[in-house]
Amino acid sequence: MQLDSILRAALPAPLYKQLFATELGARLSRGFSWGALGSIGSRLTTLVAMILVARILGPEPFGALGLIQSTLGVAGLVAGVGLGAAVTRFVAHHGRTDPARAGRMIGLVTVVSTATVCVTAVGLIVLSGPIASGVFSEPGLRSGLIAGALLMATQAFRGIQEGVFVALEQFRVLATLNILEGCLALIGMVWLASVLGLFGAVLGLAISSLAALVLGRILLFRELRTHGIRVSYVFNRNDLGAVFNFSVPMFLANTLATPVLWVAVTYLARGENGLFDLGIYQAAYQWHGPLIFLPMILMTVSIPVLVQVWESGARARFRKLVFSIFGVMLAISVPPAVIGAIFSPWLMGLYGGDFHHGWLTLVLLLAAAPLHGISKVAFGVLSAMNRPWWVLGANALWGLVMLVLAIPLINKFGGLGLAAAFLMAHAALCLASVVSVLAGSRR
Repeated sequence: MQLDSILRAALPAPLYKQLFATELGARLSRGFSWGALGSIGSRLTTLVAMILVARILGPEPFGALGLIQSTLGVAGLVAGVGLGAAVTRFVAHHGRTDPARAGRMIGLVTVVSTATVCVTAVGLIVLSGPIASGVFSEPGLRSGLIAGALLMATQAFRGIQEGVFVALEQFRVLATLNILEGCLALIGMVWLASVLGLFGAVLGLAISSLAALVLGRILLFRELRTHGIRVSYVFNRNDLGAVFNFSVPMFLANTLATPVLWVAVTYLARGENGLFDLGIYQAAYQWHGPLIFLPMILMTVSIPVLVQVWESGARARFRKLVFSIFGVMLAISVPPAVIGAIFSPWLMGLYGGDFHHGWLTLVLLLAAAPLHGISKVAFGVLSAMNRPWWVLGANALWGLVMLVLAIPLINKFGGLGLAAAFLMAHAALCLASVVSVLAGSRR
């Protein structure tokens, strides 16, 4: 699968030649092609599943599903502890030159993640009652949170697994797994939601993720053998230090950003007509994700190449590559955002008549997508440069702006206010992350 002809037609000729008409560019093109195929398949099936589930459940239960997913996102951050990004960077760095150390890094991350995921899953199950009753004021959400513990665990392990596949540049395997998970989610979510309601929707997601995890484990060990990497569970102090110094700031960066959004979403849900407003916001947000998935793919497939160019000391070549990636990101994210904004009333109407009036919420979230995409690409660049603390600083700014703006805007405009705060916070994040890349790449 190659998207070379599409990229050649969509991008300005100088930008295409600068980025893709080289040996490094060929690697990026292959990775981007398979990544796009997998993500398009997965995103489309998930989007269809969410539309169907929204029509089955209605605005309030669908809003509750978004609340559960947001909670699981926070729990998943705690479980992952920034280890997915760490294993990508270090296996990309050492996979070709020091396979033994790459194997030790994979083993170390596996041991730590197993412990953190298990502890977090048990904690989520034990606290499901107090969270549902005390935090959400919705005791009926407890069963969904319990089923969500399985979803959180499988997604956390899949994140580690994906990190290794990315480092090995096995994007075809990732595409296969993502499409499989999306198809299973479409079948499982819709069927189980129609039978078991909200609990069934969460359970359907968990089962599809578990199936992809099991198949991915089999394929991963096959790829490791092909690359001469043997997973070892005997570590030394240098391995521990490297993983700790990278994963801790990445973990803190994520724990600053995602829980802030969770606080804002929870605040919206607890207000008058809160779950209804959250259902509208959740439906609109389903279109923000697809607009940043191509930038996310571009960032993901670029990391192994960026790590190797950075570690070679070729700073001018590194900066040229980075600016080219930024240009491609804007070229693939801005036009869909504009088109989506034009058709926003029709898109929101797909979810049902009660969702139609939320078209302006969709417009704001679509406007945030290119800014979000630039930030994600910049974070990938900073990770390749081994600057995780800089990522933490930019995310701290995002969290501050989001908290300062979200509460008063939600009080005045409800879900529309949350979307406005989201847009302004991502504008600040985009500026901070790009400035960080420019400053860091000159050192």
